[in-house]
Amino acid sequence: MKRRHSILLTIVALLLVVPLILMMWPQGPLDLSKDEEPFKSMVLPPKSVSGITYMDHGSAAMHLIDKSGIEYHITFPIDYDGILDSYPKAYYGEINDPKMALLKDPARAKAIVVRLLRDHGNEDQDNSRDRVLRALTHRTIPFRVRRIFD
Repeated sequence: MKRRHSILLTIVALLLVVPLILMMWPQGPLDLSKDEEPFKSMVLPPKSVSGITYMDHGSAAMHLIDKSGIEYHITFPIDYDGILDSYPKAYYGEINDPKMALLKDPARAKAIVVRLLRDHGNEDQDNSRDRVLRALTHRTIPFRVRRIFD
């Protein structure tokens, strides 16, 4: 009976410890070779990565200068009516640029931007980095919906 109890306790401990180890395991290098432009053209590691928040109550962006000195802006305009996803679209370019190009896979663009901000963003000097990370990784209630409940 004691042997069965210790085996069961070992299995439960492994079921708790293994997922924690896997969550803390460092991720491999970011491979952008199969992604759409502009990600495919980025030369990593970047010189600088910073988050940008706009005064329209929610739009967010990432500004990146890659290893070769080329600047990239990836912008996520807020969708005030998007209950499930406040950022359903992603663009290559600045928010006021009329030549801003719509990216085909906004979910992948979010994942790449989050990873670049986490891995290469300067958390000590860039408060916007944390705001952009929070905006892109958490489900948020859009500003207009929040005003109803306030």
